[in-house]
Amino acid sequence: HKRLKSLSQRGRLVVIDPRRSETAASANEHHFIRPGSDALFLIALLQAMQTLSPPRIDRYLGKLAGFDAAMQAIASIDTTAVAAHTGISAECIRKIATDFLQARHAVAYGRMGVSTQIFGSL
Repeated sequence: HKRLKSLSQRGRLVVIDPRRSETAASANEHHFIRPGSDALFLIALLQAMQTLSPPRIDRYLGKLAGFDAAMQAIASIDTTAVAAHTGISAECIRKIATDFLQARHAVAYGRMGVSTQIFGSL
């Protein structure tokens, strides 16, 4: 976990996990999420980002089939309802979205928790 510690010192590492894992212990922020609600959290995060700024996808336009329809589908997501289901406040979701958009470089990385759920292939 030296690499994670180094990352959290140079940048910001935010972990969304239902348990306090070793990765979470190395993070700048750890937010507990109710198991099985990762996909809903990610949808709310995308929706929050979409309301803050138009997507910067120009270089990918020819490769994104159904992008506009997907964004329309999540436009009405209520982050307060998502917060009640995930255990992560609407304010926190919006802050993570804002920070992600404002970062010079940002990446979202999903592991086992995201891929082993009913919506794991979303």
